[in-house]
Amino acid sequence: IDADGTMHVTETDTYEFNGVFNGILIGLDQSDSDGIENFEVYEVTDEAYIPLEYEETSEGSRNQYKIYSASEDETKVFEYSYSVMNAVKVYEDTAELYWKFFNEKNQNALGNVQIDVEFPDGAAQEEIKAFGHGPLDGSIERLEDRIVRFRVSELPAAKMFEVRLLFPDYYV
Repeated sequence: IDADGTMHVTETDTYEFNGVFNGILIGLDQSDSDGIENFEVYEVTDEAYIPLEYEETSEGSRNQYKIYSASEDETKVFEYSYSVMNAVKVYEDTAELYWKFFNEKNQNALGNVQIDVEFPDGAAQEEIKAFGHGPLDGSIERLEDRIVRFRVSELPAAKMFEVRLLFPDYYV
């Protein structure tokens, strides 16, 4: 989260392809924000980050990214990044990031989901209230002064996983 209330997201996903595929689909919901900007996607190998081509479509508050990367019976790592404009809501007495990273539209079961939220310089753990909503086996850890980690070992298909953080409004 930056001082303007924008959430900058970097996501690293490992896919196990069984069969022949032309790529992956990423769906991002921009509800409760001023939109998604600066989307980039890479295939990550031991040697390099390889930029990938994609097509973007939008319907209502949902953006769909069709990412091209031919794959057959292999494991690949993809990293994508984007900015969610004004994801943080500022009220008279507090600021809040309340974000559903995965919702009921998620069609695939996921393993080892970890979300790290990093606050701007000057943030202090004792001023941050952290809540996670989703699978009951999840955990919340506080790392350093500026980072809160949300983790779940398995996220079933069609289940949501969201974070809620309350913090002083002067952070943003």
